[in-house]
Formats: sequence, C-alpha cells, structure tokens
Amino acid sequence: MRRIRWSLAKFVVLLGVVPSLGASVSAETEQAVTTRTILSVQVADAPPAPAYLALVRTVLPTGTINRNIATDGIWCIAVESGSLTLESPDVSGGKSVGFLRAADALPSYRSAAPNSLTLETVNQGDILVVVDPTSYTMSNASADSSTYLEIVIASRATVGLVRHISLDLIVVDPIAIAKTDLLPADPIEIRLEEIVIGQGSSLAIPASAGPRILMVRAGTPSTVIASGIATVRHEVGIDSPTTAVMDQTLVSGKPLTLNERDQVVVQPGAIGEVRNSSTDPAIVWALSVVSVTKRTYSPGS
Repeated sequence: MRRIRWSLAKFVVLLGVVPSLGASVSAETEQAVTTRTILSVQVADAPPAPAYLALVRTVLPTGTINRNIATDGIWCIAVESGSLTLESPDVSGGKSVGFLRAADALPSYRSAAPNSLTLETVNQGDILVVVDPTSYTMSNASADSSTYLEIVIASRATVGLVRHISLDLIVVDPIAIAKTDLLPADPIEIRLEEIVIGQGSSLAIPASAGPRILMVRAGTPSTVIASGIATVRHEVGIDSPTTAVMDQTLVSGKPLTLNERDQVVVQPGAIGEVRNSSTDPAIVWALSVVSVTKRTYSPGS
C-alpha cells in the first residue's frame, strides 16, 4: 500500500496542498512569464513504470451522479467549483484515502481528521487523494453545477477517456493523456500549474527526473526540444474511440507550432523550451511528476 507523505492512521495521511485552488501566484519566472499553482500534492512513492498519466475535468449538473469510479494507482481529485457528495464504501482491506479541506490547508503540511469517507461533502478548493485500488461515487445534490479535476497516475491505461456528454448531461473532458517509461522512485510531488507566456517570451524546460505534460489552453505557442525525448499529441480528447491516436516525436532543434488542446509530453531528462511569437498571450497548463529529494536530473536517477 502506498503512503501519502507519512501515514498517521489507517485512512489518515498528510497532504501538501495549496491553500485554495488557483490561489497561489509565483513571481515572474522570466519577463512576461507568470506561473499560478493550481495544486501540489506529495506522495511517498509512485506506481511502477511504465505508467499512464491523465488529467480529466468533469462537470456534474444538479441532481446527477457519477457512479462506480474505480481507481488504480494514484488519483488526485480537486474540486474547482460547487460542492459534491463523495461516497466510498470500499475503504477496508488496506485502502488508503487522504482528505484535506481547503479551509484547513496551509503552505506546509497538515493532517486531516480521521474519516472513513463513507459519505462526505467536498467543496470548492478541497483536495482528495486516493491510492491503491478502491471505488467511489461522486454526486451533486446542490442547486448549481459542480466541477472537479482528476489527476491519474496508474500502471494501466484508463479506458474511455474521450470528450463526451452523457445522457444526464455530465460533461467528461480529458485534458491530458500520456504514457511515461520512467517515474522517480523516491517520494514524488504531483504539481499542476497554469503558465502564461507573454508575447515574445519563452518558457524553459529544464531536465527533470520525472515526466511533464504541457497542455495548450489558449494561444499558438511553439515548442522545440534541444535533447531527450518529447512527443506531441494534437486535439487531446477529441479523438474518436475507434481512431488510432498517433503521438508525434519531436525532432531535436525543429520547432513545432501548437494549438489549443495540443499536449507535449516531456520525458525525464529532456531539455527544451516553449516560445510565444504571437501577439496574444499563450496559456499552458503543466502537469509534473517530480522527485521531492532530487530537484535536478542526472542519468540513471
């Protein structure tokens, strides 16, 4: 059973969580490049590689239920708006569930109160982390629609990740889908950031011991890889379930223009940059799995 930070009790863990979704803004990393941390969570170890990574946004209208969501590996759930009722009947047999309300979150680490999560209301800014196989149901009994993000790191691919609207108007929107052949072996940090790249500016991609997924949310930036392995997938989530999805390997030194919903998967050790030559700002989300103890990359680490 994996642990999140250090276990305090059977279902109690410590999380590293930003005080509120979208509440943290860093100083400019370089001129006209700003970074906003959406969430950050530390987990004691990652699933074995190769592993699959996904970021999915789900919108639940009033009175709807998203049933029997089965997990494998690490699932990080963050409520973007509204409130949801979470029911997880399968919390026995060594399942590890961590929970922390946004009102309790600090820049440092703080434990959640013991909770079996058999029935719990989660609100905007709340973070839930589930490790090891379990299942849960997410429902919306509030007067407004609710939205939540799910970050998945699993040893097998999550099937059915195609953008769709169900019969009861639940919107499932995959933002990123990727595979990595290497994950840090020591404690990891799962980090999701929004990066705004101004006109004529560039974002450096340094070597890292873990993978990163860069998702274009707005604008038409270009990316270039100096060394290492990186792939591009266009229009993530738009692909038909019956259509083979082909990832394009980036050629070292050759720039490639990206559009909204395109993603760049930067494998461990790769180096490059994202440039914005257009007149409008480019907005990129970055999902990173990084080592807690090794902030720089070295071959074999």
